[in-house]
Amino acid sequence: MTIEQKIPQSVPVATGQVSNGVTTINNRDNRIESAAFGFVSKALTGTSGSLTSAEFWEGSYFLLTGTPSGAFTLSVPAEERGPFTVFNDTGQPVTVQIAGQSLTAPIAAAGTTAQLVSDGVNVRRAAVSGSGIANIAAMSQAAYDALVTPDAQTLHVII
Repeated sequence: MTIEQKIPQSVPVATGQVSNGVTTINNRDNRIESAAFGFVSKALTGTSGSLTSAEFWEGSYFLLTGTPSGAFTLSVPAEERGPFTVFNDTGQPVTVQIAGQSLTAPIAAAGTTAQLVSDGVNVRRAAVSGSGIANIAAMSQAAYDALVTPDAQTLHVII
């Protein structure tokens, strides 16, 4: 059975590396640990940007900071990626997508956290399944009452 390599930056152990196998294996273990538990900070500016493949695999927790000039679109590589968390610490909503994806990309509202997954074609929420909900927004009752027409794809949580 062959197990597909999921982390592109991992260095596979080759036959010729047996004399230095411990270093190579440790490097691969460190990459796996980083991808599973690492914390990455990304400063956003403007209204769009992207993560490189190396950044995408550097951690499972992405702290988005900076001062985007408006709603921000963050493109991630078209790679399969298990659960990852986006902490949006900017003052703007951030859409996380694979460029050209067919599904509605999830939005992390300013000051919120989004649990996401990527199947290499689409980024989607990891915590919402099959309900037609694309976004989750926490707001006061007054803010909810002020909405002209609540969005049918948004779960509004009154706090």
